[in-house]
Amino acid sequence: MTRMRLQDLLLSLTRAHGIAALIATHDLDEARHLSDRVLPRNTAGPQRAGRTRT
Repeated sequence: MTRMRLQDLLLSLTRAHGIAALIATHDLDEARHLSDRVLPRNTAGPQRAGRTRT
């Protein structure tokens, strides 16, 4: 319950003040709920770990 309330608070603050927020999460549903754009990170092997998928 607390997590959902914090998500809603974050959305209302960013919209009310016209600001952007960068959020790192392992929860894809949370990312979709909070974002207008999601950039997944690549975790395929040590040579490519941590790179943004395009």
